[in-house]
Amino acid sequence: MDFLLPIVHAFLLMIWNILALSFAWVLVALGQPALSMPLSVLAACLGYGLFFYAIRDLNKPFHRFGVGTIWFALVQAVQLYWFVAHPYLYIWAVYILLCLMMGAQFGVIAWLSDQERIKRGGVALALSGLWVLLEWSRLFVLSGFSWNPIGLSLAATLYPLQTASIAGVYGLSFWVMWTNLTFYKAVLYKTRVRTWILWAILTTLPYLIGFGLMTYHEQKMKEANPREHTSLLVQTAFPIEECLGCKPDELRVYVLGEWRQILRTLAPHKKERVDLVALPEYVVPFGTWSPVFSWKEVKSLFEDYWGSDAALVLPPLEEPWAHFRNGEWWVSNAFILQGIANHFSADVIAGLEDAEQKADRIEHYNAGIYFEPWRYGADKRYSKRVLVPMGEYIPFEWCRKMALSYGIGGSFTPGEKAEVIQGTSGRYGLSICYEETYGDLMRENKLMGAEVLVNLTSDVWYPNSNLPKQHLEHARLRATEMGLPLIRACNTGVTCGIDSLGREVGTLGDDEWYQGALKVKLPLYSYWTLYSATGDIYLLSFSGLLVLVLVLRRKG
Repeated sequence: MDFLLPIVHAFLLMIWNILALSFAWVLVALGQPALSMPLSVLAACLGYGLFFYAIRDLNKPFHRFGVGTIWFALVQAVQLYWFVAHPYLYIWAVYILLCLMMGAQFGVIAWLSDQERIKRGGVALALSGLWVLLEWSRLFVLSGFSWNPIGLSLAATLYPLQTASIAGVYGLSFWVMWTNLTFYKAVLYKTRVRTWILWAILTTLPYLIGFGLMTYHEQKMKEANPREHTSLLVQTAFPIEECLGCKPDELRVYVLGEWRQILRTLAPHKKERVDLVALPEYVVPFGTWSPVFSWKEVKSLFEDYWGSDAALVLPPLEEPWAHFRNGEWWVSNAFILQGIANHFSADVIAGLEDAEQKADRIEHYNAGIYFEPWRYGADKRYSKRVLVPMGEYIPFEWCRKMALSYGIGGSFTPGEKAEVIQGTSGRYGLSICYEETYGDLMRENKLMGAEVLVNLTSDVWYPNSNLPKQHLEHARLRATEMGLPLIRACNTGVTCGIDSLGREVGTLGDDEWYQGALKVKLPLYSYWTLYSATGDIYLLSFSGLLVLVLVLRRKG
């Protein structure tokens, strides 16, 4: 019977490795702040390391690459499952392709992390640098894909989140990979006490540094006693599909009903003092200045919710605010928003479609428009720079034909630069929708002197999914990276205020379909961060140098 022992041993070892692989998948797939905070903590220090240990006996590079690709693709299938909440079926192809693409990137690390290589000094560091370069490379696929850096798991709790102010989210990704590869190395070579000590240091250091940073800035904030900025953030929760396919007059009536809802939402706050009223991305259809509403209808709306003298705050009946046609005055979305700014004597920022006449064409922008109270000069606009493929622009001819079958025929023009808007109550650095997942873009606002980051979002195309929570986690990272307070006004999503330490100061409801307005007071405490000063360049250069050394050592 002795001949059976090796077979039984091999079988039990295989079962053990499969169980370890499965357990690692659960830890990592659910180890994201939007899914599970406790599992995020475990994923950041040992979840990936368990995977590497489970495949330690796969000696052929192709096998390691294949298992790594499939395993990480399945991780992304969980974390990106919000993709398939999109109503159009083509999104399944995008979802599968993205999962496999990101899986293949991880497969490269799995391929290079064999037992012989990982025991060499510096290899864990080099592979961590390689992973950072692979994550960063996703920003150059079409409009870029900035979701799901593994550093998110380290940002699940407030203390390690503070370390994002040093090297950004890619710095957190570097740390997570280094910690996990060190854990793998420590388990693999159990006698190396110093490797376990290094792993313990890597695991605890972000918490210690974060605790120090947070304690320091809490004290500085208390001493500075900064001015509070009061915002009124509107969450509209408009299901965009309801107005698709409407005839022009039906759409006009529908949009007027949306404005009625917005004014009703603002009415309870009509006597309150605020610095800013923010409304979400593409808050209503029609262009900013298109005169599509009867002045009498709009006047009646204001009077219904804000009193009989509400019409006194409306702009003058003159171009460009109003247009005289067929014996009566017609007004635009801009007219209504300027009325809101005048009523509150506050800055107003709203997401709208805007248009600009060029020499031979009209260009359309997904924009954030600023309205100053009681001032009827030129509007200030920020145009979204990172457009969503298929939704806001159509990248290829075959994609354009497919999009037409879904009724999507036009494209926005991307903006060309960051815009920090000087308002009456602060300097606002604007971003629209998932632009706030790009640290380098938000950094430009910091360098241009923004005092408050303002994000206008609509996650309505992915209803009843995990996207709003994931989106929020990126917002918390950006506030911490920049050392700036941040406010978010969402159609559906998480409408909230976040202070410069990444803490939620106020959140509107627990339901993404909640309609309402959140009044939030944020201390205008900001601070210098290493990341906002240097960006990603030093981390990327260091990562590239580590990879170069690894390659040269292998050739030598």
